Amino acid sequence: MVTHIVLLKFKEGTTEDLKSELQTGFKALEEAIPGIEKLSVGRNITQFNEGVNKDFDMILNIEFTDLKALEEYWPHPAHQAVSALAAQVGVDDVLIVDYE
Repeated sequence: MVTHIVLLKFKEGTTEDLKSELQTGFKALEEAIPGIEKLSVGRNITQFNEGVNKDFDMILNIEFTDLKALEEYWPHPAHQAVSALAAQVGVDDVLIVDYE
């Protein structure tokens, strides 16, 4: 099992509709890409830890069957489409971590 974690920080002025559209796009990856065992995506719901969370707004957590599945995820057309949507939505910063 390989876990892929993505933290996203939106640019100032990114609308709630655009954030929701991106979240929906991420959710669709679970059915579109082989090798995804589990996918969850959500928004940061706490404000009391401001500064510690580096103002990241959304987290994507994907569990892949193995490293090969993660490697095949990157060039997959569905992943490329949601990555392009993230650029359109207005992502200011991204942090990605993968582990076994």
